[in-house]
Amino acid sequence: VEDKSEFSYLEAPERENNILETSERYGTDDGIIRGLVFCSRKEECHSLSIVFNEKGYRTLALTGDSSEQARVDAIKMLESNDSDRLDYIFTVDIFNEGIDIPKVNQILMLRPTNSAIIFVQQLGRGLRKVEGKHYVTIIDFIGNYQNNYLVPIALYGDTSYNKDTLRK
Repeated sequence: VEDKSEFSYLEAPERENNILETSERYGTDDGIIRGLVFCSRKEECHSLSIVFNEKGYRTLALTGDSSEQARVDAIKMLESNDSDRLDYIFTVDIFNEGIDIPKVNQILMLRPTNSAIIFVQQLGRGLRKVEGKHYVTIIDFIGNYQNNYLVPIALYGDTSYNKDTLRK
């Protein structure tokens, strides 16, 4: 098991390259990225969006400061099939819940959380089914899943809450 705890301390270019390379390596079901990136800080959200844009991706950064209209427009662009389609929305403090973006097919988790509820909510952003989407790619750079026994509830509907069963 890799130790993810040091990931956030990597030098910025090394960390950014790791995020880019990993997201490209694991890709998506159809090769057309429609990704959500959960960041831990506003600065990280904006800087990673810039880095991905410099590498040829189309991205936007949204934070709690972004207007409702900016959020609606970004979602439309992510779900669009037009040439102005977004590849990624980088986000901090929003989109954990109450948002419906069925075409999301890649989620990058860069935000550490000890909250099982937040983790499952973030995971759930990619679990909506839509025609043409075969699976979602979840890349957890932080290792949040390791301490989270609610994942089986989100994925399999196991509501037994029996820790031994959920571990298996």
